[in-house]
Amino acid sequence: MTTERTRLLRALSTTKPASITSLALETGISEAAVEKHLADLQLEGLQFRVANQSGYQLAFAVDPIDEAQLKDALAAGGFPFVERVTLLDTVGSTNDWLTRRAAAGDMHGRACITEFQSAGRGRRGRSWQGGPYRHLMLSLGWCFQREAAALAGLSLSIGLALARELRQLGGRNIGLKWPNDLLCPAGKLGGILVDLIPQANAGSYAVVGVGINLDDSGL
Repeated sequence: MTTERTRLLRALSTTKPASITSLALETGISEAAVEKHLADLQLEGLQFRVANQSGYQLAFAVDPIDEAQLKDALAAGGFPFVERVTLLDTVGSTNDWLTRRAAAGDMHGRACITEFQSAGRGRRGRSWQGGPYRHLMLSLGWCFQREAAALAGLSLSIGLALARELRQLGGRNIGLKWPNDLLCPAGKLGGILVDLIPQANAGSYAVVGVGINLDDSGL
């Protein structure tokens, strides 16, 4: 389903500024809702070329993720948990969103993808902020029938797999810096955060978070 925000962003990605009234008419959203979305987008750091009484226009066009197209592509690629994929306009942290589902035993194969994180995390509790609609930000939950200590190399394995796939997609000179950074010629391309949650049955949940800077990917 296309959200109000997605419809608004597509209307804003034009060659000339648009007034709040015209944006409301084009998207089918009330003027009050348009104003609230615009305020939220500016607070999240989305850059506008024009944002005043003459109208609103983004500094750069954005292409929000289409949920239906995403799920079709995942299904075509053989991903077996398509219906457990959730796409959010914005979230505090995709890892935290999934972790809250571990207690209910509802994490395995569940993925959370977002256009913006307001409280993203890196290693050792460091803040990790990605610009809205300029990064790929997602987390995947998985249940392993082994203790957390046996999964110590999971982050490295995921990093190697991501680097390989990005190279196959056309990324140039994609590499990995121990323990969890993806690198490209322009600098840091992305990172991986793995949260391990021990379970009473000696198994473990892994929440794998990935952030990739699409501006520097070379794709």
